[in-house]
Amino acid sequence: MIWALGRIGSRVPMNGNAQSTVSTNCVADWLHELFKLQLDDVKALPLSVMQMARCTDDRLTDLPQKTRDEAIKYLKEMGGHDPLIELIQQAGKADHDLRNAIFGEQLPLGLSANLV
Repeated sequence: MIWALGRIGSRVPMNGNAQSTVSTNCVADWLHELFKLQLDDVKALPLSVMQMARCTDDRLTDLPQKTRDEAIKYLKEMGGHDPLIELIQQAGKADHDLRNAIFGEQLPLGLSANLV
């Protein structure tokens, strides 16, 4: 369920444009609720936090800097996750393994996801 929440609240839509993302206020509320829960053993949590707090350099989809800083602090307290933290700090491309984790499985040969 946490993985799905990350996909729904993602700042970089898998399909569509920036207008198809959940509002920044709503996603910020979701993150604040997640931060309150004791979910350290949920494997998908760091990835979901990154997807919801990820920097896109788009004022329509980026969360407020304060919320992104809270997400970075949360991930650091969970034990690092430097590649995920980097995508929250500055816009960038996800590597191959991260794209597979976001998509949930490997894409068929010849098909690619534009996940920036």
